[in-house]
Amino acid sequence: FGYEFPETVLVFTNKTLTILCSRSKTKYLSPLGSSEGGLKLNLVARNKEDKDAANFESLVKKMKASNQGTLLGWLPKEKQSGKFIARWNQAWANCDMKTANVSLGFGRVLSVKDKAAQKCVESASRFAAIVLKKHLQTSIEGAADEETKISHQKLSEETIKQFENPRKLDPRMQSAEDLETCYDPLVMSGGRYNLRA
Repeated sequence: FGYEFPETVLVFTNKTLTILCSRSKTKYLSPLGSSEGGLKLNLVARNKEDKDAANFESLVKKMKASNQGTLLGWLPKEKQSGKFIARWNQAWANCDMKTANVSLGFGRVLSVKDKAAQKCVESASRFAAIVLKKHLQTSIEGAADEETKISHQKLSEETIKQFENPRKLDPRMQSAEDLETCYDPLVMSGGRYNLRA
């Protein structure tokens, strides 16, 4: 629905999904109700008076009560910052549960898409490939052939401009409203990089 949810904790157990967030965020999430699969949605509004100490204690109790409280799944590469998350990390770090990386499982669950979402991903992928091949690659090769210097920043800015008139590169695209970049292109040279999709 196009909103970010900072300072939010999600705790999945075998029967419930408990979401700790601000009172205004609970209003957005309350229409979700419970799923047909039997997972109960439990929305908890933050309590800033005690800095969520009671809420954190309640969430840790729920985690310990689920599956004998022996294993805690988490996303280790997702590094969050801020006072709220620091207090949450401190609360669950003392719960004496073995941790397991659940990134792969979450990735598989979140990668399932309906037909409309699949079509959007296909269109975005096709246009990204066209921008790379018809614009960025051509610009880099042209600069190399002519031995002209062009900054990484300028290449990135010119690439972003391709989204303003997508029909110029791909006649199948209806208008610029059909496209939106999620990240600015990073143009780099030299060095070693860990690129992942």
